[in-house]
Amino acid sequence: PLLCVRTSVSFGPFEASALLQGLSVATDGVNAHIRDLDLLARWQIGNLGAARGHIALGWRDISCDIEYSDGASTVLADLEFSGPYFGLTLSL
Repeated sequence: PLLCVRTSVSFGPFEASALLQGLSVATDGVNAHIRDLDLLARWQIGNLGAARGHIALGWRDISCDIEYSDGASTVLADLEFSGPYFGLTLSL
């Protein structure tokens, strides 16, 4: 199962949210730990009935630690992807 925590707050046309999720697996010589953090701020730029548009700015940080061993060899991977993002969201 994926463990997840999310929170958000809105004030006027602005919204801020944070999402933290993680997964840990240990089976048959494989140990994996994955963490995903997403911080988002968005500003509503349009509202046409049910349709809305937002300008979004955020930060995403994904971390993966993986260890695999089959007895003869061992593979270790420590990967991190992190950085800002910018976008336009449309919802109906």
